[in-house]
Amino acid sequence: MRRFVKLLPAMILSLFVAACLTGQEERNEKAAISDALRESAITSFKRGNYAMAANQFGKLYVGSPGDLDVVVGYLESLRRIGAAEDGIRIVDLEMDNLGQDLQFLLTAAKIQIASGYYKKAITILEDARRGWPRDWRIFSLLGIAKDSMERYERAQASYRAGLELSPGNPAITNNLALSLAQSGDLDGAIATLREAVGTTGRGDARIRQNLAILFGFKGRFRDFEALARMDLSDDMVQKNLEVFRALHLRQDAE
Repeated sequence: MRRFVKLLPAMILSLFVAACLTGQEERNEKAAISDALRESAITSFKRGNYAMAANQFGKLYVGSPGDLDVVVGYLESLRRIGAAEDGIRIVDLEMDNLGQDLQFLLTAAKIQIASGYYKKAITILEDARRGWPRDWRIFSLLGIAKDSMERYERAQASYRAGLELSPGNPAITNNLALSLAQSGDLDGAIATLREAVGTTGRGDARIRQNLAILFGFKGRFRDFEALARMDLSDDMVQKNLEVFRALHLRQDAE
């Protein structure tokens, strides 16, 4: 018995060390699984498999709430599968924790816009503007939110402020032109995109195609065809020409 008693401390220590090693192994295993899932989620997102990415980032979020990369990845994935509403709760939960990070604020504003909460998006973006007054992305999103509320003049002012910070930016230029078109200023929209395209017609394909569409609405079919052929097949160009010609025939008949 005395011998057993003497051995007891050593046995307890041995058991304690074994338990510690087992616990560490479990943590290492969980960390490895989490890292693999994170890598898989990032890969899914980059490949455009946003549904898979949303599922994977969602699992990561359960275990890592407050992780900036996980939160942003989850929200962006939800937005791209048309489930932005599901991200509203996450935005609300994480605002206190991540509200000082610009990437989170931009993503939160996109979620609000996609969910139709334009005023909330503007509030978030105005707060972000005070902290980062020279980030063009803030002004671009402000323009989108205001356009969505049909506040076209204010939207255009935001886009122009963004262009002062990022001259020639194709995304802002495109949005400014679309805003002008929505407000009824087709000529202004065409002039904005035409300046961006330049005399060569090169540059951003999205801008070229939107300019071609505006030419079609104006009845400038040769200009439409010249630009459209840079990116579309002959068959597609012909079909679009038929649509625009039919549209103008109806307008002339009214």
